[in-house]
Amino acid sequence: MPQISQRKLKNGLANKLFDIYFQIVYSVQNQKDFSAVFLDLFSATERLMIAKRIAIMLLIIKDIDYRSICKVLKVSITTVCKYRMLIDHNEAIKQKLTNIQQNEKIVDAISQIYLLFRPPGGLHVNWKAAWQLKNELERKKEEGI
Repeated sequence: MPQISQRKLKNGLANKLFDIYFQIVYSVQNQKDFSAVFLDLFSATERLMIAKRIAIMLLIIKDIDYRSICKVLKVSITTVCKYRMLIDHNEAIKQKLTNIQQNEKIVDAISQIYLLFRPPGGLHVNWKAAWQLKNELERKKEEGI
């Protein structure tokens, strides 16, 4: 985890810094700009830490077993529980993650329908691709990602 100086900032300076940060993030217009800003602002460790936090919360929303989350993302059970509490008390992030989950359910349903009509081992089917899709869907059900 990144280190923060123990010396306190002057009154109001932290709020001013957050305002500047939010202005930068809010000014981003598309994914390319966001990617550039994100890569410039955060180190590789910080980017991974943020991505893991979001993934933990998304997997909790999907009702994936805590131990599976720990195994897949290489985090402790305490970390998962901490983010469970955060989700329980924060409706904004919960709503955003629920929307993401619903979009993923639609894509998964389409993939499953595709497998029904073109299963592995069927005529005129690329067996390798069909088995990969089937295995990927099964893994996704288990691990959530």
